[in-house]
Amino acid sequence: MLFLWLGSGSGYAQNYFQGPDSGSVSGGVPVSTEEFLGKGQPSGNPRVMPPHTQGEQDYLPDGLNQFWAPPQVQPIVVIDPSARASRFNEANQLAPGLYKSFTGLDMTNSIPPDPHIAVGPNHIIVAVNTQFAIYDKAGNRLAVFNADSWFNNLAPNLNPFDPQVIYDHFSGRWVQVWVGGDLTTEAFFLISVSDDDNPFGNWCNYALPGNQNGSTPTTNWNDFPKLGYDSLAIYLTANMFRFAGGYDYPKLRIIAKDDLYDSNCGPVGWVDFWNLRDPVNLQTSPTAIPVPNITYTPTDTSYMVGDSPFQTGTFVTLWKIIDPVGNPTLEAVNLPVSSRRAPPNANQLGGGSPLIETGGRRFRTAPVYRDGELWAVHSVAGGFNNAFSFIRYLRIQPSGNKVLEEVIYGSDGFWYFYPTLMLDRQKNVYVGFSRSSLNEYAGAWYTGRRASDPPGLAPSQVLQSGKGNYVVTFGGSRNRWGDYQGIALDPVNEQVWLLLEYAAAPFNRWGTWIGDLTYKHIAHGQVLASDTGLPLEGVKFELLESGMKRVTDSTGTFQFGSPEDTVHLSFSRFAYRDTTVEVVLSPNPPDSLQIALLPELRSTLSGQLTDSLTGQGIVAVLQFFAQGDPTGGPFAVDTTDSNGNFSVNTIIGTYDITIDPVSPYPYSE
Repeated sequence: MLFLWLGSGSGYAQNYFQGPDSGSVSGGVPVSTEEFLGKGQPSGNPRVMPPHTQGEQDYLPDGLNQFWAPPQVQPIVVIDPSARASRFNEANQLAPGLYKSFTGLDMTNSIPPDPHIAVGPNHIIVAVNTQFAIYDKAGNRLAVFNADSWFNNLAPNLNPFDPQVIYDHFSGRWVQVWVGGDLTTEAFFLISVSDDDNPFGNWCNYALPGNQNGSTPTTNWNDFPKLGYDSLAIYLTANMFRFAGGYDYPKLRIIAKDDLYDSNCGPVGWVDFWNLRDPVNLQTSPTAIPVPNITYTPTDTSYMVGDSPFQTGTFVTLWKIIDPVGNPTLEAVNLPVSSRRAPPNANQLGGGSPLIETGGRRFRTAPVYRDGELWAVHSVAGGFNNAFSFIRYLRIQPSGNKVLEEVIYGSDGFWYFYPTLMLDRQKNVYVGFSRSSLNEYAGAWYTGRRASDPPGLAPSQVLQSGKGNYVVTFGGSRNRWGDYQGIALDPVNEQVWLLLEYAAAPFNRWGTWIGDLTYKHIAHGQVLASDTGLPLEGVKFELLESGMKRVTDSTGTFQFGSPEDTVHLSFSRFAYRDTTVEVVLSPNPPDSLQIALLPELRSTLSGQLTDSLTGQGIVAVLQFFAQGDPTGGPFAVDTTDSNGNFSVNTIIGTYDITIDPVSPYPYSE
């Protein structure tokens, strides 16, 4: 039996989607950053995003799945060596090097943060729920904007959330997409578009009704928007939930850039496809939301990737958007992959209930299309008894409907969740994610692989370690994380920027951290004490060209990347002499460096402790606290002899001294 879903309006018959149908708005409203600079930005009351709980789309029973086929390639399972305190794997793969590292936006009044990032020629825009900010590439935060205030010129009380932001490298424009509205009678895609490649200055704000399929009103609203683009159009997908509660279906909206980028904020039209379904299992519920791609190779076909809707995922669905700004239509095909269930939620150092949500198996960040290949990443269950959350990336050839590469990455005892992926022009792979374990707070991590490496991923590196236990529900039942994380390609130098979430100090706070990664030059090193040859923990390391600062761990190791072949490194640690070195990096990374720090100059401090009244020596315990000692304890301790004499050999510096006399002097100074 052929099961047809019939599109309304201009839609035509198709068996796994409805549409297309077109709609439009008469125009947008201009807004300028100048209206907000120098003004305080309200934070508002605590909010869970979205404002009312709609839940997640449930996975369907496996017995309903009529699509069973062996994987097109054998999956490669890579155990992350860094979880076992190793920096290398058997294939000697190499993670990208960290060139810049600085703080992103701190916890606002909302959970989860939904961090997203875009990078232009000279600026960075980062967004979290309720706020976005503009940075320069040196890490200076130039301005912060409240999303409620930014979109208030469209209508009051839109309560924007779920931000997505891009820099369109084809057209030199910044685009933001948020969800807004009361979500009981109305809902909008809130879109803001800059007039050029400078995010300061003029933008156009638009409110495109989400509760319309084309021009036909509906009784549902758009959640969890995903934003993609190519040289022709902007692509939005969303999960559509009924105003009365319950899930309806996914929807795709295509917006031609010619109208949207009109600097006069003129009319904007769109084409919608909705009720997207599994192309094989036609009589089941609608499919999981497909995520549109970001394209770096111009093409007249754009792509989306969606997860299987079943409890055990045996396929992913590749969607093709054909002739998107002419006579658009969709094609979909299921691609068989290895069987994987949804990842369990994550535990953490110190435990806590509820566990940290890992977001299920659905794709959450834009796949990347470059040179005929599509790369996508998501989370799956992995490890012993599928008790942990792992990462899976797929390399797909859309023209042949083939999975070329399937890699699953993680380690027993650790949870890897909310991954995001990017490729540079050389097809080096960059992956950012969160990670936790019973011995590790939820932190921000990254990995990758060079284009010349075999399939797999390198040992992960920490961008920002977790600083505290995280259980934040705002009175609900879910410990939200994500719902996604940010990654963006620099259009100037092909470096990759991350905006990742971590558990901030002291506890029950989220934070975000920004990192700039490169594969051009990479160096690993170790700092040793010159007198003992032992590794030095707590050495402050700075890459002077970028200002990136790190601190060595107990192994004394450090790692960095650089787009330049000559760099200057500074090292400082209490009780050792500050050292600055110039390093010329090789064209074939990695470089291996060894830094030996000389102990601080020492001297003998001697004297006598006497009674000010009698002149007699006093027996006492003396503790010498060196200024700058990070331990906070005494650096040297001595006990005077019967005549009050003392002598200590210690580093040159400034000391605070405590004196604890022995009886009959029951006092201290």
